[in-house]
Amino acid sequence: MKKLPFILNLIVILAISLSAGFFISTKVYNDQWQDMMLKIESLLEDKRFNLVESLKDSKPLTESMAYNLNKQILLVAKQKASISGDILNQVYFNQDFIAYAVVITNDGWLVTNTVIKGTDDLVIIGSANEVIQVEKIVNDSVLGINYLKIDKTGLNPIAIADSNNLEIGEVIYGIKPNLYNYQHEILPDSIRNLHTRFIKNKIDLVYEPGDIIYGLLNTYVDGNLPLVNDKSQFIGFSIDLDNQSYLLPSKYIRYSLTKLFSGDNEIIYPTLGITYIDLSEVVLANNLPNRGAFVYNVIDQKSLFKREDIIIKVENDEVNEVRSLNEILLDYKIGDEIKLVLIRKGEEMEIKVIIKAFNKSS
Repeated sequence: MKKLPFILNLIVILAISLSAGFFISTKVYNDQWQDMMLKIESLLEDKRFNLVESLKDSKPLTESMAYNLNKQILLVAKQKASISGDILNQVYFNQDFIAYAVVITNDGWLVTNTVIKGTDDLVIIGSANEVIQVEKIVNDSVLGINYLKIDKTGLNPIAIADSNNLEIGEVIYGIKPNLYNYQHEILPDSIRNLHTRFIKNKIDLVYEPGDIIYGLLNTYVDGNLPLVNDKSQFIGFSIDLDNQSYLLPSKYIRYSLTKLFSGDNEIIYPTLGITYIDLSEVVLANNLPNRGAFVYNVIDQKSLFKREDIIIKVENDEVNEVRSLNEILLDYKIGDEIKLVLIRKGEEMEIKVIIKAFNKSS
């Protein structure tokens, strides 16, 4: 009869031990799972780029709102030689700076709108007065921009908005870094037009593969400045031509940098193998429609296009004064097959074509 209490006690002890073991193992597993999930979340949040949609805000950009730009828009300078003597000869000053560079990745890639060649004597001046050697330069010959690589991690990449969301009349801001002030200079401006080209003569009306649609600014600002919206989001660079300031839209830069980091050896752009005239930009002495891309020349003789075709739609996007054909093509990849609606000899028809690759050297 004494064996029963012993057996019952043994069962209780075993039950408690098993429960404790299960609890401990479950807790360990749970802790490991939680730790793994935190790491996954950390990786997901640690984005290399910061591509965003443009957000509207009725408030103007203020000094406090622009504080982060000090760490996101840096100066490019010619490296000082190691010389003895007066310390002032080793100080970086205004004439040493040759460009403004925008931080676009957290691992040390920047972009500038200034033509730069060679890395041997180039440095980046960081927000904490760091002098960092430029290790590599990659040129986008279509946009005329340069990507600079420095040995620096943990950077805060600027938010790059989609310039398709900009509106005529919208207030934007040129950011002019100044090493010897606490804050970058903010130069307000506004958008006069979002569909502008550099037109000097008639032939300039013909779009070549890779040609860009620019924005036109209302007032003149210093050349090659980074431009931001009222949320401190990067929307492009200013470009000077004949004492007028234009906007190189971030739409093109977003495409360019994604191609840069896609593993390709060069930055290539999409083309249909044609040159064209945007009918929304011209006044004609005939009855052609005031929209669409008029095929001026067929470069790729194997294509399905014929001279004087008018492309009016790419998939669901109309070719008009808002979006040019070249800009619409940025939404697709090289090798994609797309459906086009065009007018040929007065008749509307559909064709399917393959997007080809284009670069300045091709």
